[in-house]
Amino acid sequence: MGTFTFEIDELAIPAAPQAPGWADFEAANGVRNTVEAEAYGTTDLELTAEELLPDWLKQAWEPKRLFVARSKGRLVGRGHYETLPEGSAEHAWLAVEVLPEYRRRGIGSALTARLEAIAPRRNGCPIWRCSTRA
Repeated sequence: MGTFTFEIDELAIPAAPQAPGWADFEAANGVRNTVEAEAYGTTDLELTAEELLPDWLKQAWEPKRLFVARSKGRLVGRGHYETLPEGSAEHAWLAVEVLPEYRRRGIGSALTARLEAIAPRRNGCPIWRCSTRA
């Protein structure tokens, strides 16, 4: 049994389906769908990457960043950061999702730390809002 390793990278959002980066965007969406289906007990909330891409392309109005965790080349987790378009945004929304079989290995904590590092700060502390989503 070897040491478990993973890397975290920011994902470039593809300009269109099948554009460079599309396979990773689809894989990140697969993590989202898997985690939400497990949390809610249904796939009724599942969306395709094609359905979600337009929202990710509205960066001027809804700035978002997507970070992914990979282990041995497989995308196993994602961290989603969203804030307001103004440079003076006082908070951000963070979401972290890790495939069930990769939990309890530090991936969620590492993604959270990466997101907190870019979140707006007040008195030196990151300001973010939790989501009750999966």
